[in-house]
Amino acid sequence: MERASRASVPGTARRISPPSLLASEVDVPIIVVGGLRSRETMQRILDETGIELLSLSRPLLFDPAFPRKLESGEVDASRCVSCNGCYSSFQHRCVFRR
Repeated sequence: MERASRASVPGTARRISPPSLLASEVDVPIIVVGGLRSRETMQRILDETGIELLSLSRPLLFDPAFPRKLESGEVDASRCVSCNGCYSSFQHRCVFRR
């Protein structure tokens, strides 16, 4: 089993090695969570690992239209800075969006 390294998936994504190792060993879709901010990073994960699904949380709290904007080419990356303010705010809202 070839080991995926973080060096092969540049950008802000973290913890890619364990899920990509698991994806090569099981016959069910694997979803990865954490630090996904840029189109380049997300596409590289999908292209270079067995991971089939990506999960977004904080980028969607910052901008609920983020997936549509990525798809249309309006943006290439989320402006979320991963401050976690959204998780300590009332109703889990981004503290930087007004």
